[in-house]
Amino acid sequence: MLRPNRKFRRAYGQLFRKNPLEANIHLLLCELENERGKVRLTKKRGLNE
Repeated sequence: MLRPNRKFRRAYGQLFRKNPLEANIHLLLCELENERGKVRLTKKRGLNE
């Protein structure tokens, strides 16, 4: 679980004022990262595959 510190919240706020979409994508990736800071994206199989 993401527990943002003051530095992160301040940087996020500045980024959000410039580009809200980019800030929200950044926040999502921070929530998905593991302890090493890596995000693993895998392709899920759909119903037709």
